[in-house]
Amino acid sequence: MLDRIIKYLFALIGAFTGVSLVRFFVKSVDFEALGTVQIALYVLAGIITAMVFFIFGSNLVQLIDNLYSQAEKILHKMTIYEVSITALGLIAGLIIANLISIPIYRIPVVGMPIAVLLNIFFGVLGMAVSITKKSENFIESFKKRNQSEIRPKVIDTSVIIDGRIGDLVKCGFIEGRLVVPSFVLNELRHIADSKDDLTRSKGRRGLDILNSMQEDSNIYLDTPTVYMDKDEEVDSALLRYASEINAQVLTLDYNLNKIASFKGVQVLNINELCNALKPIALPGDEMSIQVIKSGKEEKQGVGFLEDGTMVVVENGIKFIGSSVDVVVTKVLQTNAGRMIFSRVKGS
Repeated sequence: MLDRIIKYLFALIGAFTGVSLVRFFVKSVDFEALGTVQIALYVLAGIITAMVFFIFGSNLVQLIDNLYSQAEKILHKMTIYEVSITALGLIAGLIIANLISIPIYRIPVVGMPIAVLLNIFFGVLGMAVSITKKSENFIESFKKRNQSEIRPKVIDTSVIIDGRIGDLVKCGFIEGRLVVPSFVLNELRHIADSKDDLTRSKGRRGLDILNSMQEDSNIYLDTPTVYMDKDEEVDSALLRYASEINAQVLTLDYNLNKIASFKGVQVLNINELCNALKPIALPGDEMSIQVIKSGKEEKQGVGFLEDGTMVVVENGIKFIGSSVDVVVTKVLQTNAGRMIFSRVKGS
C-alpha cells in the first residue's frame, strides 16, 4: 500500500513538472494560442511527465526500500547517543541547504529540482560529518580547551619520583596543563642511569609514571624545551621558568617551597595536602595504639596510626609490643607531619 502511495505521489510531482515546463515555454516564446489549446498542452505535458515519473518511481521505490533496509540495520547497531548526533547533523545540513536554496528556488523550472538536490546533498553530508565525529565528546573537548585558561603546573623531579601525582590528576584534585621542562627530564634521566640500585629504581619509576600520564588522553602533559644558564641550578631554573609562564610549582622539596615563597612563586606541596587530609585528633580523644618502640624522652613509648601519624605515649615504654588505650593530650603539627602526644588511659 505504501509503495502505491509513493508512486502516485511521484506521478503527481511529474504532472506539476510537466505543467511548469509548458508554462515556462509559453511565456518565453510569447506563444499565443487559444485557451483550449493551452489547456490541452498543459494536460498532455502533465500526463506524459506523470507517466514518466510513475515508471521511474517504481525503480526509485525499490531503491528507497533497499536503503531503508540498510538504514534499519545500521540504526539497530547505533546507540541513542550516535542516533542523536546523526539527527543533529541532518538538521544542520538541511538548514544550510535551505539557506543556500532561497535564491536558487526562484529560478524558473530548474530551481525546485536543484533545491531538492541541495537538500539531499547537504543532509547526507551533515549526517556523514556527524557520524565521523561521533567518537569525539564535545564536553570533554570543551574542558580540554578550557584547561589552557587554568594556570599551568610546573612539576619538579621529587613529585615525579614520588608517584602520587598521577593519582591526584586522575581524581581531579589537580587540573590544567602539567609542565615538565626539559631540564627536569634530563635530571630524571641522570637519576635513572645512576649506579646506585635504589636511586636508579626511583628514576626509572619516575619515567614510567611520566609515560603513563602521557598516554592518558585526559591528562594535558607538556614537555617543552627550556634552556638553563651555564651555572644555573635546576631549582633556580624551575622557579625562573614558572615565573615566566605564570605557573604554579608542584614539589615535595621543603627548601624549594621556602625559596619559591620568597620569590613570589605559588607552590603546591603534595605533602601539605596529605597532611591536611589526615584525620584530626583533639585533646581528650581516646584511641587504641600499639606501642612499638621507646621515645626520645625517658619512659616514652611510640606507636603509629594507620596513616603513619606518630603517637607518643607518656610512660608507655613498659607497654612496648602490646596495644594500650590512650587519651590524646596534645596535637603538634610539624613540617614533617602531625604528631600526637598522649597518656595511658586511667593513669
